[in-house]
Amino acid sequence: MSTSTVTIDASEWVYPDRYGVPHTVTTSQTFTFTTTDDTPISATAEYRLDIDETVTTDDGYTITMRPVDNPHGDNNFILTMSDAAQGTAVTNTNGSWRMSISVDETIQVWKCASLNINDADSPGTISATFEDQFGNTFSWDTVTIVTA
Repeated sequence: MSTSTVTIDASEWVYPDRYGVPHTVTTSQTFTFTTTDDTPISATAEYRLDIDETVTTDDGYTITMRPVDNPHGDNNFILTMSDAAQGTAVTNTNGSWRMSISVDETIQVWKCASLNINDADSPGTISATFEDQFGNTFSWDTVTIVTA
């Protein structure tokens, strides 16, 4: 198990609230997630959001990570990624990341529609597209990650 820190570069993450209004995450904001490959679900890496991590947006709102504290539920992790799949966009993902924005604190359940990680066990970059239950999407082209 290791902790990974995501750093958002300029205009790299535009987060739509439940109404579809875009909010750009402020440059140099960071959040962490835990990478683990020791679950009974599979022997591949899972990416779990850390509870209550936050980032701010250029228009003054705060996005809060809201995962359920359930180590084997599907509400706090995305994808079980294997070494064989790294460097390739995977579209058959499972799990979700839950977040809210201080516009109204509605929980948005973000399913990962596509994910490409350069190294499954120690990601350096992630490209991904996420979809929520309201029909919104956001994408990361190449988000930088540092694993401790």
